[in-house]
Amino acid sequence: MSMDRALVGANHFKDLLAGTLVDSAVRVKLWRVPREEIPQSMSERTLWLAQQWQDVDDWIEASQTE
Repeated sequence: MSMDRALVGANHFKDLLAGTLVDSAVRVKLWRVPREEIPQSMSERTLWLAQQWQDVDDWIEASQTE
């Protein structure tokens, strides 16, 4: 599921400033990746980053079903 589906009604920063999400529940997940876990080569880093985005997409999908 794309991020625009996760924040329906807030497609632009100005929408957030206008209070579009007031009285809405917004879930956020933050995590830190230690530098030594990030691959050094560009090809490995590209694959790693694609997996990170997939993990975000999976989290959004799971959050929508809760």
